[in-house]
Amino acid sequence: MKTEINYLLVDANEDRRVQYYYALDLLGNRKAVVCLPTLEKALEYLQSHPDFRPSYIFANTINSQTEKIYFNTQVQILPEMSDTTVVFSQYDEMYFTSDDYKVVTLINQLKAKLQQVHQAGQKRRTLVAPHRG
Repeated sequence: MKTEINYLLVDANEDRRVQYYYALDLLGNRKAVVCLPTLEKALEYLQSHPDFRPSYIFANTINSQTEKIYFNTQVQILPEMSDTTVVFSQYDEMYFTSDDYKVVTLINQLKAKLQQVHQAGQKRRTLVAPHRG
């Protein structure tokens, strides 16, 4: 049985959020996905919903490096969020189009990238797992 994962997507473009959502859905391990347009709204949501703790936050934003660092720091100090992986990326090539074949191709490419991020996160957690004994 696959582990079900919570995700948070941050992107001002609603079409890209939908495409990202579909790519996560294709991975087959999505438990919940929350989509928000800005880092500020994402942080407000996380602060006001302590029952939602994503394993991954994917953010495609035009924020400055300082703002991204601030967001990451604020996320990491929230209860139960210290192990959350925050991925800042640019995926503007995943634009919406009426060409169904192209949309499916782009979503599958994004799915492959997400699988790589997920696998890297699993390896990282395995390497830093505390010894119990």
